[in-house]
Amino acid sequence: MQRRITLRDIAAKAGISHAAVSLALKNSPEVSRETRKRVQKLARQMGYKADPMLSALSSYRMKVRPASFHATLAFVNRFENPSQYHLNPNYELYLLGARERAEAMGYKVEELDLATLGGWPGVQRVLRARNCPGILLGPLDREESLEGVMDFSPYAVVAYGFSVVQPRFHVVTHAQVESVRVAMRELRKLGLRRIGMISVYEHAKASNFLAGYLLDQELNPAEEKIPPLRLAKADLANPELGRWLEKHRIEAVLDNNAFPGSTAEGRLPVGTRPWVVNLARGAKAQAGIDQQDREIGSAGVGQLVQLIQGRELGVPGARKVLLVDGVFNKGLIA
Repeated sequence: MQRRITLRDIAAKAGISHAAVSLALKNSPEVSRETRKRVQKLARQMGYKADPMLSALSSYRMKVRPASFHATLAFVNRFENPSQYHLNPNYELYLLGARERAEAMGYKVEELDLATLGGWPGVQRVLRARNCPGILLGPLDREESLEGVMDFSPYAVVAYGFSVVQPRFHVVTHAQVESVRVAMRELRKLGLRRIGMISVYEHAKASNFLAGYLLDQELNPAEEKIPPLRLAKADLANPELGRWLEKHRIEAVLDNNAFPGSTAEGRLPVGTRPWVVNLARGAKAQAGIDQQDREIGSAGVGQLVQLIQGRELGVPGARKVLLVDGVFNKGLIA
């Protein structure tokens, strides 16, 4: 039986330490780019394969060992007015979930306010001072490009949501398309057939809820298809809203939190008084989707730590998107 090639075999051939070989195979910047390429090529030529049993043992030891402090992870609040971030209960749960998961894994999450620090140069100074190995890009209610704002190459990076259009960092977010389809299926089980969707421009800039609704409509029988209502802003007095509700005999409306606090007993107080299904959050009295925001925050840290440990830094060659399913709550719908 052929002997397994080890890190020490590669080290002897390359003329460097086995620790340097380990770092090179993890693509760590702690060894030069030339050395990484040379070691990786040599490993392929020698037929080196990582031992899955040793990897599993290492992973097990990490899980059962009490977490000791490793490093600080930066959570970047990109709102122009940082306090606006904390007014959104969904976003607050992202941060809470991130901090809980980080603490369990031996890390600490520190919130960095972009505006307070004077922009990205200020953020970079703090990252260097704290020796942060990873960055969590907090969610934002609009899309923006971060191309050229700072050098991300020394850091592992994960973004919450799709608001960062460039560079294409790894993403953790809510499975919005699937959540809409789940809501539609559950509402039909409750006997509702005339289900519409209100898409308010200011609430839909970084949302895939509409995509989920349009997909569901495409797969529905013709008699159940209802065009979504697109509004410039949320306004119950808009006559277009009343006409749309009456024309299509709407029984339930999917809403991305455009009408918070405006419903009575879970219904929209206009037109056919349809049930409101809040896709952004599902309160006990109102039907909706619990986006599992705390789980999203936690999953972001899990993804980030995995990148840090694998030395996958900077902009990835292929972006990975982790979607967290929401949970449907029927509220007061009988």
